[in-house]
Amino acid sequence: MDATCQATSVVLIDCVSTGRSPTVQELDGLAERIWIERGCDRSALAWGRLEASSRDRVMALRAALVSMSGSGA
Repeated sequence: MDATCQATSVVLIDCVSTGRSPTVQELDGLAERIWIERGCDRSALAWGRLEASSRDRVMALRAALVSMSGSGA
């Protein structure tokens, strides 16, 4: 596991276990990881080049938010 992936995992565990909300940077980091790991069915654009309102970016951010909330809400 690379350092970025490990750091994202630590943040995810911390948010879920303590109930704290992620920072914008933490949320974006997990969304990018989700984007990279589900690469088989995504557009060809790199995470940093997606428009803020693109469907793919919004869906990855939503998945990250739900993951970090720990409640499924």
